Order: sequence, then structure tokens, then C-alpha cells
Amino acid sequence: MSKTLKRASKNVMLPGAHRQVHERATGHAIYWYAWRGGPQIALFRGATLDEAEAAELEGAAEIATNYGAERRPRAPDGTVAKAVVSFVTSPLWKEYAAKTQGAWGPWLEVVRDKWGHLSGAEFASEETAEAIGAWIDEIAARSPSSAVKAKQAVSRLCSWGRARSRKLLPHDCEPTKGLETTYVSPVQLPPARADVLAAVAELPPLASAICDIAVNSGLRRSDLVRLSDPHIDVDAGIIRLGTQKGRRKRRVAVIKLTPPLLAAIRRAQAIRDARYAELMARPARRDRAKPPQPLTAIVNTNCRAFTPSGLYQHVREAFESVKRARINPHGFRRAAATQRFLSGLSWAQIGRELGWAEGEAETMGAIYVPDEALESR
Repeated sequence: MSKTLKRASKNVMLPGAHRQVHERATGHAIYWYAWRGGPQIALFRGATLDEAEAAELEGAAEIATNYGAERRPRAPDGTVAKAVVSFVTSPLWKEYAAKTQGAWGPWLEVVRDKWGHLSGAEFASEETAEAIGAWIDEIAARSPSSAVKAKQAVSRLCSWGRARSRKLLPHDCEPTKGLETTYVSPVQLPPARADVLAAVAELPPLASAICDIAVNSGLRRSDLVRLSDPHIDVDAGIIRLGTQKGRRKRRVAVIKLTPPLLAAIRRAQAIRDARYAELMARPARRDRAKPPQPLTAIVNTNCRAFTPSGLYQHVREAFESVKRARINPHGFRRAAATQRFLSGLSWAQIGRELGWAEGEAETMGAIYVPDEALESR
């Protein structure tokens, strides 16, 4: 660490802040973050490191101001802020899926900002319940689905904080009790079988293989991108794959390896092997070792596994390229559930293949399978 850096760090006195220096072709850049991995609070540039550090010294007040806005004082015991902080740092919160954390986290931050200073008893009062109801109504006027997420976040915070082992909130703290649900998700019907077959026939090779695997396996996007050679047991005629749907509900899906499903997987593997052969034929760089043969069945143009969002984007662009009405990747899962039901499988068998718990398979099936299919059997 240079002398200039020590002087800058001493001037701003930011315990816990994180500083990074980057050297680029265009000069040097010094980044300040509220904490390691936290939000950026300042950036200083210079043609040389000395110039960047000089700008950093001049901006010490800016760093301190932004740091104070991002770093909050420790929440006092017995307050709503303490309950929020304890909840989002608890083992239970870490078990929630990233999507759930992303949906509830911002609303819990709003709760902390608005009512964090209140005691548990004040938060449980009728006055606060009315304020929270008005707040959720205000959100619903802009976005009904966001209002549901805000209501869920408050409700889960309170149910967690009321537990006797914690006693962070009073046992009667239920500010969302009695609030009506302002948003109901529209029913999503599975695509028609003719549309699925047409899409598989018309899409470009990789997207066609992806959709074919999806409709024959019923796998979610997050599981499709992880489908690998070791999961495929040709001798036993099954695919055994641990699902990624929420850490708390992780289960093993056991899917029958039908001839159409195996053929679709082989098509994806052939594309993967061809891309890897092309990659290996390129001149090697001295500073980079050639990657090993990928095991995932579906790979992108760089011969790497897709991310779930990357796979979604690839399929969407494929539908646009052939000017067809797009089928959401999860629509293929709904089509798979419907086809399994019509073929005579029991809810328990369908649940094992789609990764549903046996006790909830029939309930999930009623959501995935359209009414006319249910009535026809």
C-alpha cells in the first residue's frame, strides 16, 4: 500500500469500507465500496496512479458522505429494524431461493426505513397496521403483483419474528392480517401439442433440441442447463437429477428415458461435441489452457453451459428468427405434465418425474394441467 493510500484511508476513516485499484490502458481507476461486495460509493480516475490518488484525496468528503448513506448504524435491540436485520441474516433466509430473496428483500428494506425505529409493540398496534395497509394499497395502485410481494415479505417477517425462540416481535404482531389479495396470477395454459411439434421441427438445431428435451423431460430451465452425461443412465432407462427449485424443497427427479427423449439429448450432445472439436482446433494461447470436454448436454456457442436466463434468451431469439409465436420454456414443462396425465400416469408418478412432493403432486397437477384434460380422464 502506498503512502498516499494510507493518507487517504486515514483521512476518511472508514472501517469496513473496501478499496480497489485498477490499472488499465487508459490510466488508473480507484473504486470505493461501502463494504467488500457492497455498493460503489466513489470512483476516481487518473492517467497515473499518483493522479488517481490525488483525486481520491480531494474527494475524501464525497467518500465519507456516500459511505454514511450506505452504512447504517447497528439496529437497536427491541426494534423492528433489529427484527428485519436478524431475519435477512438468519439461516432460514439463506435457505430461500435467490428469486424469493430478490422478491422480498427490497420490501423488507422499505419496512426498515419506514418503521424500523418502532418497538415491537408499536409495530403490532392498530395504527401501524392501518399504515401498512395504506402502504400496500398504494403499491397495488401501481403494480398489484408488487403489492402481493410486499404483503408476503411483511407477513413472513412477522411470523418469523413472533416465534417463541426469538421473541423479536409480539405474539399478536400480524399487521397484514385481513388484507385482501390484490393480485391473482393469470392461468397459464400449456401449449397445444401441434404447436410444440411444429416448433421442434422449425427451430434452429440447438433450440429445437432444447425444446424437444424440455417437452419430453418436463425439466425446468434451471435443471435443463445442468443436465449432464452422468445424470443419464441408458442401461436403467432413467434420468436421475437433483432439482434446483428452492433449497428447502430440493428433490430428485427420476424421469423415464423414452426413445424421443434420448434422441433429443443425443442431438444436443452432438452439437456440443462438434462445438468442442471446433474449439480444440483453434490455435492455443500460451496463457490459457484448453478447457476439458464439457459434460452438460446443452452448451452455448462458447462450449459452456448456459445460465437459465441465457437459455431463455436463446430459445426466445430462435422463435423470433423463424417468426413463430414464442412458447415460454416453462410452457414445455406444462405440456409435459399434461401429456403424462393423458397417457394414464398417476399423480405420484408424474410428481416423481417433475420433482413434486407426493403430497402436493395432485395440487400442482391441477395448476399445470388444463381443466378439459382433467375432465377427459
